[in-house]
Amino acid sequence: MLGLGLCASAIFITATTLIQHETPHELLGRVMSCLMSLVAGSQVISMFVAGPVAEKIGILTSLVEALRCWSEPASWALQAAEGRAG
Repeated sequence: MLGLGLCASAIFITATTLIQHETPHELLGRVMSCLMSLVAGSQVISMFVAGPVAEKIGILTSLVEALRCWSEPASWALQAAEGRAG
């Protein structure tokens, strides 16, 4: 669980930094408030989904799949950012 939390934090920090870097300064407050609303809303929804899924496929499998779902989009975002810089 600690590793999953650390990975999720690293991915969220990276994604937030990328969003802040690419967003025009005059829209930054609106974009970040929308992002925080989406994050808070997704946490509530995930609570309702995670319990039944963990019961069905097992806790360890659920955690591994959650980590995979978090890491792939972050990897794509970093690759896209590197492609723009290069």
